Amino acid sequence: MARYLLDTSTLIDFTKGIEPLRSRIEAMLDDNEDVIVCAVTIGELYTGFTTIDVVRWEQFIRRCRYCDISLQAARDAGRERFMFARRGLQLSLPDALLAALTREQQAILVTDNLRHFPMTDIQTISLRG
Repeated sequence: MARYLLDTSTLIDFTKGIEPLRSRIEAMLDDNEDVIVCAVTIGELYTGFTTIDVVRWEQFIRRCRYCDISLQAARDAGRERFMFARRGLQLSLPDALLAALTREQQAILVTDNLRHFPMTDIQTISLRG
């Protein structure tokens, strides 16, 4: 069974019904793939939600596995930001946390922002096309 961590861009596109992304995520869930969300993605997603949206999307979010960001992943994210900054690349803290959690969970990061994840040791995919 594959393990997938959904980036916020993917969740937003899912809520907008963008195909084929929406159908592919539904298929992952229907096939009992391990589809993961975390504090970063939920926090960013809920930033754009109205009260009506929260009620509408809560059921979908419950179908995913919620995974906490461990202390080790937080440390790794900080170190990775430091190392990339020394090479002239600025990583956002949310992206660094997602990369560290992806690594820790041995997951595939599902994102449309591939350029935000220049790490060579994590696997990323886009489901948009």
